[in-house]
Amino acid sequence: MKKIKFYLLICIVLSVFLVSCGELGDITVNSEPTRHSVIFTVDGKTYESKLAESGRVVAKPSKEPSKENYSFAGWYTEDDSLYDFSQPVTKSITLYAKFELDMEALNDGIDKLKYSIVTVENKCFNSEDMSDAVIEKGIGIIFNISNGHCFLITNNHTIGIKTGYANQIVTVQDYTGTTHNALFYKGANKPQRASSNEYDLSVICFPYNRSDLRVAKLMSGTPKVEDTVLSVGSSTDKIAHGTITAITKKETNMEEYLSDVEFNVIHHNAIPDDGINESLLFDLRLVLVGITYQTENGEAYAIPYSKIVEFLNEYVYN
Repeated sequence: MKKIKFYLLICIVLSVFLVSCGELGDITVNSEPTRHSVIFTVDGKTYESKLAESGRVVAKPSKEPSKENYSFAGWYTEDDSLYDFSQPVTKSITLYAKFELDMEALNDGIDKLKYSIVTVENKCFNSEDMSDAVIEKGIGIIFNISNGHCFLITNNHTIGIKTGYANQIVTVQDYTGTTHNALFYKGANKPQRASSNEYDLSVICFPYNRSDLRVAKLMSGTPKVEDTVLSVGSSTDKIAHGTITAITKKETNMEEYLSDVEFNVIHHNAIPDDGINESLLFDLRLVLVGITYQTENGEAYAIPYSKIVEFLNEYVYN
């Protein structure tokens, strides 16, 4: 009997409690606000990451990223749109730093290149008065100064004698406008002069008794597709910048005895507007990475630095 009374008492208490809870209504549980990740990246690496509450804005990193010879252009989305930091964050996002080439930062170094760059003119003729002369113009870069001479590399098709002509005069003009009569170079222990259609490269030299011309930097790593490059034409006033679009073979449309390149060459779109197909190709450290030997249909093709070294070892150095 006592047990029955005890159970009845418990049931009455529970009933009162449940009725009371019903009168209080639903109980609301406060949850944590939704947060989204915002990742800022520079050249594929995380620069900074933040958490932003849903519906709120996120602040830019306090310090802008930097890159040598570039200016920071802003933070961009995956669809290449400039991100609007006044808009609320509604999902996790990754933002990408965009940079633009800073030509002002490069100008001083580019100006110094003029001491290593020359223009080359090849005049082929038969008549004594040169009335039948044909003229080929190109560009060269100084790689050695010794024994009272300045030595430069240029394109073989530029200084090779043209079909049907018996005579030629090759001259070189430096940055001061001074013209020098050029000589074809032949190494002391080499069977032929330093000219090759297979590389489309030649070495010529001229007497030099000044002190202002300089040897160019002829050392660089292996260029890669999408690398930014600078191309210098007939003078350091004639400069174009662009990217390497491919590194592969290119059939030449020039006479084979002057140019018959069959190895992989640098394809790029940095073409100076100076009316000359040849140019010198530099990376953003202003170190030579190639010598352009052909330009057509908005694309240019350059002998890569590694092949320039091969040529020099075979035709110049003992």
